[in-house]
Amino acid sequence: MFNLAGDGTLQFMYPLVEYGDSYKINKLPYKLPPLKVMPPFGSDNLVVILCRQPAYGLHRLLKYNSKIPTIEQVMARLNANSCQIGQYGFFTQ
Repeated sequence: MFNLAGDGTLQFMYPLVEYGDSYKINKLPYKLPPLKVMPPFGSDNLVVILCRQPAYGLHRLLKYNSKIPTIEQVMARLNANSCQIGQYGFFTQ
């Protein structure tokens, strides 16, 4: 799960290593802990990718790439996996 902020910043939301989050969710529905809205504010896009197997390649691509990857780069990391992808656009202030 990650957020694409209006200024192009990619913000990881789950899994976060510093919180000991697992790459695998064992119980659905999963409920996120309370979130705090922080800058940058404006138009955001929350993206959630739920896969049968952990998407380690996608995690590396997102974490170590200085630019937001293209959809082709993302899909290339998921092609051997069965995944659902969802996006939710919203505004913060």
